[in-house]
Amino acid sequence: MNKNARGSILVLDDDAGFRSLLVNLLRPQGFKVVEASSPDEAFSLFSKKDTVLAIVDYRLPQMDGMSWITKLREAGANVPVVFCSAIPCDAKTFSWLRNILQVAMIIQKPIVPSAFLQQIESLLPSYVRDFSSEGIAGVDEVDIAGDADIRADASMREQISQLDNKVKVAQALQNARQEYFIQLDNDWKVLTAKIEQRNHNAGDEAALAEAIRITHSIRGTAGSLGLEEIGKLAGQMEDFLLSLDPWDSTDQEIYWSEIIRAAARGTELIKDAMKEAKLVKPSTVRNRVLILSSNQNIIEAAQEDETEEFAHVQGTDNAAAFMRYAAENRLDAVIIDTAPDTAGAFRDAEKLRSITGNESIHIGCICLNNQALSASDVLYLGASEKIIQPVSGENLREAIKRLLEVRIPGQPRILVVDDDEVLCKFVCGILNDQRMDAVYETNPTLVVEAMERIQPDLVLLDLMMPVITGYEVCRQIRSDKKWSDVPVLFLTSKTGQAARSAAFAVGANDFLTKPVLAEELQARVAAQLAMASRKRKERARDPESGMLRGEAYMAEAADLLLAHQKEGRPLAIALIEIDDFDELTIVQGHHGAQSVARALSLMIHARFTAETLRCRWSSSGFALAAPGADSATLAGAVARLLGDFTRMKFTGSSHKFAATFSAGIADSFKDGVELEEIIKGAHHRLRTGRREKVGVISS
Repeated sequence: MNKNARGSILVLDDDAGFRSLLVNLLRPQGFKVVEASSPDEAFSLFSKKDTVLAIVDYRLPQMDGMSWITKLREAGANVPVVFCSAIPCDAKTFSWLRNILQVAMIIQKPIVPSAFLQQIESLLPSYVRDFSSEGIAGVDEVDIAGDADIRADASMREQISQLDNKVKVAQALQNARQEYFIQLDNDWKVLTAKIEQRNHNAGDEAALAEAIRITHSIRGTAGSLGLEEIGKLAGQMEDFLLSLDPWDSTDQEIYWSEIIRAAARGTELIKDAMKEAKLVKPSTVRNRVLILSSNQNIIEAAQEDETEEFAHVQGTDNAAAFMRYAAENRLDAVIIDTAPDTAGAFRDAEKLRSITGNESIHIGCICLNNQALSASDVLYLGASEKIIQPVSGENLREAIKRLLEVRIPGQPRILVVDDDEVLCKFVCGILNDQRMDAVYETNPTLVVEAMERIQPDLVLLDLMMPVITGYEVCRQIRSDKKWSDVPVLFLTSKTGQAARSAAFAVGANDFLTKPVLAEELQARVAAQLAMASRKRKERARDPESGMLRGEAYMAEAADLLLAHQKEGRPLAIALIEIDDFDELTIVQGHHGAQSVARALSLMIHARFTAETLRCRWSSSGFALAAPGADSATLAGAVARLLGDFTRMKFTGSSHKFAATFSAGIADSFKDGVELEEIIKGAHHRLRTGRREKVGVISS
């Protein structure tokens, strides 16, 4: 007997996830499953000869399931029909389905897969039901009845068959759930977008209808696949959406608040479910890490399941492909294997940093042993993490975690203030995905303390919170001159003009209404950060090099020093100055001298770790602050910089020429506890080095 000898079952449901579940359940039982997503398609696929059963949903495009069954009966088809819907049947609908339309069974979603199969089996003719046992036993009914041994053997086979069936059901459920996750993730994003549309426009009935359709679909399918909490949440959202009354503003506000919370909660639940199922897609993983190594074992070790939970790791042994990938994709960190070619690793790191967008990328390096690369080499390479061979999945995983936790100077910090922790996590996740450092505070009375602790570049603020409103929080922020320029964006479910006007009156920069599309939130935050950044850069950064100016550098270096003193770690300062710059300008012309300064600034950008502070304090002078490095380590790295710099050739007004620089190095362990003392020590050594033509002098 062939695989589909039990006949065809027609499944009419516009939800692909539920159809996939039924396909996975029914095909192993020997049925051919015919899928239809619309009533018209179902009619075209229906066969009186082969179809032994039809499973029909209620909510369908073009017409509802009851209307389709009516047309089926009018066409003379008497095939058994299972009416399967997430909507409970009232007495009138139940009577109509059973007595008028002759529906064999009414099942409410979510289904219990094993029970659902038993219910389906009970509806089928005996010759169809007997197919599976006939195939298993391999003996005819008469023989079994006449022989006790054969009956015992048949009983054992039946038990085995039942056990096998349970395994099949479990496997089918797993397969269907795996297939469903991607659809669920996409559907929930569309749902959030439609809710946002309807919230902004109370008259957008099309958006409301689509949101109801999606929640209804998820309500039935997610629960059937064992995702009960997600299914229940979708059901609650559907009920709230159906209860919306545009004429009742009080109820509207309450319902929208609950809908928004549910949408945020659903996003978190789906993310957790996908992680648990090891189904986080590379495209949705926030952190992307690229490895350059010819050792395939290293790449494979970094791609273990535990790592894939928080970072998608790609690997290549081709430097050109490595650079191409880095140029075309947003990366959060890279790891360079220095073991085969240490000199090449330095070149690769420099090329990588020269790619737009990767100037401050986190770098880790792999080396054969502790002696292979000195601390100065690691600093000059720009590596924040050193990994010693032999490399295991565990130590690579820990190294990648530490790399991803490195704070880049200039990375925007966002403070999210909302009493709903689920929503806070949701918003932070959206912003962190764009290389923003977003943290949250759920207690609005602690915002001032959080501002001092976090030093945010932007605040996202809810309006309606317990104890103190967002208006009052905004007033507190604006009352301190220190925070007067920090953008404040209100993110609230309130939609009225009065709320917007009040927000701007207390000093808000923008006003967003929940739920907000991820793309819009990212864009609005980025726009405010860009405007604030331009203002800060005008005051804090050198326009030519992009490095910090003296005052801003001193402020950030002071904060860095304080943090390292608390941790018991050193901070090294380097003052660098191009030798004889005034004479160089006279002899080689302004253009020639500026090309030297520009080249040195580019080299400083391309070298050193991402967290190193860089400053241009004069036309020919630069400063570095290296966290965690002592003066000897920083001196070694600066000496390498000097070596590379002196080998460069420049074109002046008279001839090609080379240039040199002098540098003085000091640190917080040897030169004092105050920043001014450390800089004074570095400045003294700079002058000594220039006078004695030593190059680099450290404490």
